[in-house]
Amino acid sequence: MLEQRSLLSQFTRFTGATVASLMVFSLYSIVDGLFVAKGVGEFAMAAVNLAVPFTNILFSIAVVFAVGANTIIAIYLGRGEGERADSLLSQNLALLTVIGVAISLLVLTVPFARLLGANETTLDYTVHYLRGLAPFALCFIVSYNMEILVKTDGYPRIAIATVVTGCLANCALDYLAIFVLNWGVWGAAVAT
Repeated sequence: MLEQRSLLSQFTRFTGATVASLMVFSLYSIVDGLFVAKGVGEFAMAAVNLAVPFTNILFSIAVVFAVGANTIIAIYLGRGEGERADSLLSQNLALLTVIGVAISLLVLTVPFARLLGANETTLDYTVHYLRGLAPFALCFIVSYNMEILVKTDGYPRIAIATVVTGCLANCALDYLAIFVLNWGVWGAAVAT
């Protein structure tokens, strides 16, 4: 019975951290939208909303690699093969680096805003927002990936603390970029 309660406690701790992380990650776009709507305008807010699929793609790539890497890393650690686990983590990060750089270059060179549904009214705002996000695609992917890896490594509180800290920093930087520096929708993307 004690073992079952311990298992339930661990399950609750890890799922709670996962749900909280997902909710906080969702706040990034919401916060950008609110600041942009208030400081730039409703068409700029539409551009932020049009870019949500782009950030969801980055998140999905990070999660897919994290789940796959976590599974194999856990097997290696269970066998006592720490060096192989470390090597796999390094390979995971190297592959994510290549993917992140490729996505950045693709979004910066291809008219990606049209693909996301931007029209004549929102095109400029969407392009500027994507140009602010795209150079940091690698950062998005690695941070999402590492949040999951840290949580799986047994530190869900550290993972959620970093996610919350990032969200609070995003709020402060959005305010600074939009209202103080007057960088508009591009500034909101860079702040994110």
